[in-house]
Amino acid sequence: MDAMTPNPALAHIVGLIGTWKGRGRGIYPTIRDFDYVDEWEFRDIGKPFLLFTERTWIGEN
Repeated sequence: MDAMTPNPALAHIVGLIGTWKGRGRGIYPTIRDFDYVDEWEFRDIGKPFLLFTERTWIGEN
């Protein structure tokens, strides 16, 4: 199996591989509303599982 071919055990989730980014708004009664950005990355590392990284930050960027 070469580096470009995901492990066959990942066949049912191969569509997740890549970076996903979106914006959201936090609302809670005891604090001011806030905007945030969330980014998820699913990376194939040549094994029967994915490497998952999640980052969240305040703001528009």
